[in-house]
Amino acid sequence: MPELRCASHARCRDHLVERVLPDAGLRQYVLSPPSELVGLLAARGEVLSALSRIFADEVFGAIRGRAGDDNLICGAVVCIQRFTKTMSCYPHLHVLALDGGYVEDGAGNLDFEADRCPTGPELRVLEDRVMARFSKWLRKHGYIGSEALEAEACDGWWQAAANEPSGLLGSVKGKARRTPRFDVNARVCVAEGDKTGREQLCRYVARPPFAEAQLELLDDERVRLEFRSPSRSGQSALILHPMALMRRLAWLVPPPGQHQIRYYGV
Repeated sequence: MPELRCASHARCRDHLVERVLPDAGLRQYVLSPPSELVGLLAARGEVLSALSRIFADEVFGAIRGRAGDDNLICGAVVCIQRFTKTMSCYPHLHVLALDGGYVEDGAGNLDFEADRCPTGPELRVLEDRVMARFSKWLRKHGYIGSEALEAEACDGWWQAAANEPSGLLGSVKGKARRTPRFDVNARVCVAEGDKTGREQLCRYVARPPFAEAQLELLDDERVRLEFRSPSRSGQSALILHPMALMRRLAWLVPPPGQHQIRYYGV
């Protein structure tokens, strides 16, 4: 199975680089949701799909706004990652967006107009717009409000995943870190002509939860998971019972019919 997993990972990377993404600037937008929404996003595919559409649309709107051209043709690939470094269930979005957009001239030719790096205040505006639109969608579809939908039987499975302790060392006060609002990061970009950079970025967003080399069986009761990078507290690994590890892996399986890669725009 490890060989099949790696092969699938490589095929996804090659498909995006060779057949989907043009040789243009590329920027990664990462959307991390508030902690209170994690269980809902993990359990309900339609909610995660709505968030994906809204975020891609708002990223395009921000790019067009900076260019001053509402007709700019934008495009993006959204990769849904359901895991953290501790293999906790935390659905969040990695968006590979063209770092700009195409302008069509009178002859039908397309010219690429590059975007600039969004500033911190611009990202805060983007976060607020996503929150406002997503909250409106949740109210419209009965997920919040006086007549909120009742939970389905399967919802409890992923709700439990969202509430599972991460296993990371707590803060100085012993409290787990929680995300109070949407957070957008857009620092990573790849320049036009940088095929190696595009391959590395696609490999990152399409990566599996862990690599086989990160796992070490200490004994019958303990498995060590080495992190790809240390946590904020400096923790570099997590030790779990084998059944606890299997439970986390099961929680990372998305509900049926929930595609983990979405295409928008160009």
